[in-house]
Amino acid sequence: MAQLIVRNLDDDVKQRLQQRARRHGRSTEEEVRSILRQRRRLEEAFAAVLADDLAGRVLTFDRAAATAAAVLTARERRAGRALATRDALVAGIVMARKGTLATGEAERFTRLGVKALDPWRA
Repeated sequence: MAQLIVRNLDDDVKQRLQQRARRHGRSTEEEVRSILRQRRRLEEAFAAVLADDLAGRVLTFDRAAATAAAVLTARERRAGRALATRDALVAGIVMARKGTLATGEAERFTRLGVKALDPWRA
């Protein structure tokens, strides 16, 4: 089995690990192993949800989306308006695919020229 040594661990992190281990009736070392195993299981479960439930439903940020986001960001900057990076990225994806964005923040995106609707109000 592999071995892992963690140096310069913050004292409060070590204390919380020890407290958690005591609550679970095991050593700190076993608690850390448990946390790492749990993390691996969660990552695997999340990957399965993405693959099974969202397959074909999540669009990628590709070159076309990057170009659309850059054009939009430059336009907003020239107009003296701030644009959050995450909004530019989402808008770029939607604009590059000539799609419609479903969001509770439809007004924010329609102002940018993105076709958007609020599914909770539609």
